[in-house]
Amino acid sequence: TKANNVQVVVERLMAFLRGSACCGDELLRRHIAGQVVDLAEKYAPDTTWFVGVMAEVFEVGGDVLQPQLAHNLCRLIAEQDAELHATAVRMFMQILDNGTTSSSTAAAAAAGLSGGAAAAAAAAGSSKSGGLPQILLCC
Repeated sequence: TKANNVQVVVERLMAFLRGSACCGDELLRRHIAGQVVDLAEKYAPDTTWFVGVMAEVFEVGGDVLQPQLAHNLCRLIAEQDAELHATAVRMFMQILDNGTTSSSTAAAAAAGLSGGAAAAAAAAGSSKSGGLPQILLCC
């Protein structure tokens, strides 16, 4: 896998992860999800693509991901700009709103991202509503 073909490889791995061929084998699902995470971390063409892939992995394979991955993702996104952070919050909140996952790891990532966004907005003084920061009101 290289930077020029990572999107195709990840797309195929995600299709396999979503499909019924591997749903009964937790070890295989864990391995495939881990491969997707590794490839996205190493070869992501841009940060928005990376966040989208991570959201999809958490949605489809969150039940087999290590909980530490949610913490690592939140820490990584917290280091990025506010726009990417808001995009990540929206993606993860949509996953929870859709009810397509019951993964506690996906819920932990959504909570961490939302909390990080709230803290960043409060520190920047961008909460004009007196309650939740604007970044959370859009979700």
